[in-house]
Amino acid sequence: MWIGIAGAAGNALPAFASQSETFTIDSNSEHSLSLSGVQEHDVYQEVLVPRTCSRQVFGHYETVCHTVSHRVCHNDRRGHRICRESPRRECHQVARYYTEFYDCSYTTTVKVGTETDYYVNASINVKVTAPEGAVPHETLRASIDRHSGTVDFSAARTSGEFLVFVKESAETQVNGKQKSVQVQAEVTLVPTAGIRKAFRTGISSVDFKSGVLSFEMPTHVFSKEVQLSLTVKRQRTLWFSKKLFSGQISASALEVAEGTETSRYTLDLAKLGMKEALKNEKNYKLQIKLEPSHSALSGCLNRHDLGEEGSTELNLKKQKI
Repeated sequence: MWIGIAGAAGNALPAFASQSETFTIDSNSEHSLSLSGVQEHDVYQEVLVPRTCSRQVFGHYETVCHTVSHRVCHNDRRGHRICRESPRRECHQVARYYTEFYDCSYTTTVKVGTETDYYVNASINVKVTAPEGAVPHETLRASIDRHSGTVDFSAARTSGEFLVFVKESAETQVNGKQKSVQVQAEVTLVPTAGIRKAFRTGISSVDFKSGVLSFEMPTHVFSKEVQLSLTVKRQRTLWFSKKLFSGQISASALEVAEGTETSRYTLDLAKLGMKEALKNEKNYKLQIKLEPSHSALSGCLNRHDLGEEGSTELNLKKQKI
């Protein structure tokens, strides 16, 4: 493999040192590069920040009056009780306040600089494995993390034709302020064509009958990078539901009627060990999703190149299960 690299080895931070470098993978082989940088930590300090505060201060009392009515009754000569509403003016004292502004301050923590912990020199050996006959063109970046002093890899520019996995091991030696890091990095390229096609095709022709779910997916869709997940919910109301099952479906749990491009898969839901069996006259929602395997894609630098996941939903509205 040929890898184009602009790297530099040296002592503690020479003028041409670089904390990060990009390199391009073109074919199978291995190459070496060197990085120099610093491991540092941020320095913070508590400072007083001036500001204007306000408070309510008593000013004076004010007389406030209003008219109220009360019921006045008396007996007339015939002994009949006669009542009427009689207005009366009532007054009381109300405290009045005004807003007073004054200078104040608050304490906050701000970054005031950085302090160097170590001068780091990293020697990196990169070994790349790609499918036979493949012509990759993937640009990666190796960087010294300024907080930990370790070497990290990221995808700078990828073709979308391969998933790029990086597995690294490192040995570190410290001498005073000098830190030397020896990194062995294994880069593995996995073609994305089949996975992207599976996501693009997705899941179709979904059917549910007698407790058996059936659907179509691309043939040979299962790989360690792809997983099938299923969620089953019972819809209690429009907004509330109860989750009966949520998990991955292994290839061994499915029966397959294999075709050239797509295959028909069937799954007996009774074998899933759900919290409760599906019942007649209930509303259910089933979501089937074809998605990247989270565990298998650990260490992948360009998962976004897979595109959108394929998923579909099936609503069962009070039908015979």
